[in-house]
Amino acid sequence: MAASTQRMVANYSPQVAEAVAIYRGLRLAVESELGPIVVESDAALVVKWLNEGSFLESDVGLIFKL
Repeated sequence: MAASTQRMVANYSPQVAEAVAIYRGLRLAVESELGPIVVESDAALVVKWLNEGSFLESDVGLIFKL
């Protein structure tokens, strides 16, 4: 298990903020060679986009394209 915090001064939508948190968590897990990786979130729309792969059509797609 790992944890991270970072203060962000930005005006993101809740979906983008959640996507950024998920992305950073995934990067931390991969860089720390942790696994298996389980992502949990209360942001139903972001989870739906990730599960369906449809996030590319939203502003969240920019985060996961990086």
